[in-house]
Amino acid sequence: AGHFQYLARNFHESVRELELALTMDPQLAPAHRLLSDSYLRVGRSEDARIQFETWLAQVRVGKEEIARVREIIH
Repeated sequence: AGHFQYLARNFHESVRELELALTMDPQLAPAHRLLSDSYLRVGRSEDARIQFETWLAQVRVGKEEIARVREIIH
C-alpha cells in the first residue's frame, strides 16, 4: 500500500503505510528505501537519512561506503 501511495504522490499516506509495514517486518529492505524517499518528500530529511542508511546496511553495503554516503548527505 505504501508503494501505491507513493506512486500516487500521496506521500504522507505512503509514510503511514510504510511505517506500519515496518512495524510488522523491520527487515523489509525495500520499505526502508521507499520510506526514505517518502520522508524526503514530506520534509523529514533526518528520518530519510536514517532509513536510507538502514536500507544500505540491509542490502549489505559496507560500513565504509555507508560512511561515505553519510559524509555526502551532511
